[in-house]
Amino acid sequence: MEKSKFYVLQQADADKFLRGITDVKMGEEETSSGSPFSLMGRMGGVKTGKYYIVMDSDVTEKLVGISDDDQTIFEGLKWELLREEEYNGKTYIILTAWGNFPGAPMHFVELGNGSTIPVSKFQQFEGHEIGIEKSLFAKFIKLNMSQYPDFYTVEKMKRTVGLENFQF
Repeated sequence: MEKSKFYVLQQADADKFLRGITDVKMGEEETSSGSPFSLMGRMGGVKTGKYYIVMDSDVTEKLVGISDDDQTIFEGLKWELLREEEYNGKTYIILTAWGNFPGAPMHFVELGNGSTIPVSKFQQFEGHEIGIEKSLFAKFIKLNMSQYPDFYTVEKMKRTVGLENFQF
């Protein structure tokens, strides 16, 4: 059996993860429009017509397969919807964690020479991928769409990275 590149959340853990989501943001992707020192660069990128979803979730390392620590809760860890992937005959929605992001809680690490550097408390999650069965994630998406139909429109959702193969 082939090993997956992502940690598979079983149904109970996927439910726990999805219930732990505290915020969902959706935005339109932009491309860089040149040097940040140019006029166009300072005005922002060019809209691509594709959308992305980033959600905050309160998790433990055990829940997402990093360690056996089920006590320490990491609040507000950001997860970006990346792609859909087949594994062992099932379809998964893949999310990746942002370990380092503006505003992430920091702690200081001693370098041994008497100095310290700030490091994100979420560093161990950086780039870690989890997979949630598509049918479970679809329930979460449909709930958001029904609660906020003016924001999560069918047109936007069809153009959202990772949801291209969803039937809306």
